[in-house]
Amino acid sequence: MQVDWVLLLQVLLLTAFTTFVIIEFVTPLAVKLGLVDRPNNTRKHHVGDVPLAGGIAVFISTAVGCIFWLGASVDIMKFYLLASSFVVFVGILDDKYELSVRARLVGQTIVSFLIVVGAQTHLSSLGDLFGFGDITLNPSAAFLLTVFAVLAVINAFNMLDGMDGLLGCVSIVPLMSAGLLMMNSAMPYQCLVSLIIASAIVPFLVYNIGVPGSKNLTKIFLGDAGSMFLGLSVVFLMISGSQGEQVAFNPVTALWLTAIPLMDLATVTARRIYKRSPIFNADKEHLHHVLMRAGFTRKQILLLVMSSSLLFAVIGVLGQKAGMPEPLMFGAFLACFGCYAVLIHGRIRQHKFLTFLAGLLNRRRQTEFS
Repeated sequence: MQVDWVLLLQVLLLTAFTTFVIIEFVTPLAVKLGLVDRPNNTRKHHVGDVPLAGGIAVFISTAVGCIFWLGASVDIMKFYLLASSFVVFVGILDDKYELSVRARLVGQTIVSFLIVVGAQTHLSSLGDLFGFGDITLNPSAAFLLTVFAVLAVINAFNMLDGMDGLLGCVSIVPLMSAGLLMMNSAMPYQCLVSLIIASAIVPFLVYNIGVPGSKNLTKIFLGDAGSMFLGLSVVFLMISGSQGEQVAFNPVTALWLTAIPLMDLATVTARRIYKRSPIFNADKEHLHHVLMRAGFTRKQILLLVMSSSLLFAVIGVLGQKAGMPEPLMFGAFLACFGCYAVLIHGRIRQHKFLTFLAGLLNRRRQTEFS
């Protein structure tokens, strides 16, 4: 695919500007409609009511960008936008009325059907994970696995959205990585979509975590609408980029690009099953919760998680570009996942290591400012 860098830069800058404008319009509307996140004594400790306008703004900006630059006549784009609209609608209802787990799952399942059946995006091959050739799935297995993958990634992103800037920063990594890999393939639509979403997230981060000179901006959150939209978009791009006759990257590369959300989901789910707790019950065992208890500051957690996500993505991209054997990449991913599980969810000895590391960083920080 021939890249017009000037046009691409124009698209990204216009998308970012559009998101800024939409945020200014959507934020007061969200407050008026009661779409705000209120602090409580259990899991939400922010100050005051915070408008849940970020996800809505990112979605609208993405939809406008896709329709304006790509058009909505292509089937894969038509059904992606339809599925995105529906998942944002479900997210808004959840933000407003706190839907039951069953209602959310029904909505997310409908979304997965739109992606699989409508957009014809499904996991038909897992690649050569074990060195015995490509693992090809029959239509029924491909359908079920894709539905499961869509549900898993949507909820993985939703669960990771527990700290200012965390999900937004982590989401940019797979979006930018997939976009770069798709530039050299026959996937112009998916490439541009991934970059449009990434550029739409940046203005949200300005309002969410702030930058120098942004003190007068109203703080906003993504909300469930935003976290589920980002999860859906990432899994759609990971599947469409790794499947078909012409692929931008191998399926195992998609694991590296989305490593942090997937590892967090897998370890937390396994822990809940082990404790015989309901899988969808909220708790404080996610990655950012563990790091907070260890003594890391919020800025340190954001930097640490973002750096880890970026490192995994770089390994995936370089491995893809270098033509590394898929079994080797898969084995390395499993090894990293094992280290993550032991370090983050291991017994007291590993938690003492995290506490020691946090204390070391904080002592160094105090020394620098003393």
